[in-house]
Amino acid sequence: MQNHEYLKNLAYQLRCRRMPESLVAQTLREVHTESEAAQSTPMELFGPEKDYAETFTKGKATSKGFWIISGSAAIAAALILGRVVASIVSASESHPLFSILNLVGALAIVCVGSVIGALVNHRLPEGVI
Repeated sequence: MQNHEYLKNLAYQLRCRRMPESLVAQTLREVHTESEAAQSTPMELFGPEKDYAETFTKGKATSKGFWIISGSAAIAAALILGRVVASIVSASESHPLFSILNLVGALAIVCVGSVIGALVNHRLPEGVI
């Protein structure tokens, strides 16, 4: 189980370095294979996930988690912009509670999107274990 968590955290760190998904999967398979062959933990062989990930050159790929987080931020921005435009266009005054609820809703969307995006970036690619 400890190795599984290491691999998930390493996957996250590699995706944060914008490595292509194929290289993330290949690296995780190699780490898993080498640690099994050495009968050791990945932490003992490669060190902390973040430090090991930093030994790789940064890539230009964007992960699914990044797109989820970006999409949720765009939806939240559209909600807020829509509320601002509606307030400007509307001839009558609106209740401040509607604006507060709009902001809270936008914040909730960003928070949920961030959590889902992080979870997606922590997943293991198929065929790693």
